[in-house]
Amino acid sequence: VVMAAKADGVTIHHAFDSAGEVKNCLEILKEFKHGGGGKPQLATAKPMSDQTPKEEGVEVKFVLAPADAKEQSAFFEFVMRKWLKEKLEKGEYKPSPSIKVVGNGLEGVNKGLDELKAGVSGVKLVLEI
Repeated sequence: VVMAAKADGVTIHHAFDSAGEVKNCLEILKEFKHGGGGKPQLATAKPMSDQTPKEEGVEVKFVLAPADAKEQSAFFEFVMRKWLKEKLEKGEYKPSPSIKVVGNGLEGVNKGLDELKAGVSGVKLVLEI
């Protein structure tokens, strides 16, 4: 991950660990501590304890979406339709792997399958609908 990010000129400052792999995430973030953009931050879905790995210069916090269905819906509405949209539009967040639009609707399915069959690496093939 580190080599690929650096090769693409990407600096990783924020990460989300949904699988309890704090140590692996810290190994990646520590490589970007001195790249500007502030202190690297890791949000983890696994509750933290005294045994949670730490890395000097990297902030780790436990995060949890709201449990109430109505609050959860409002939270995800905000994150996906406002916050993330703005970050993507400003170029502050970049999707990875890179995206390649191969066509529109069902007409593009065969073209996408042909590209997939020919071999694709490090690219997400997308059909717009």
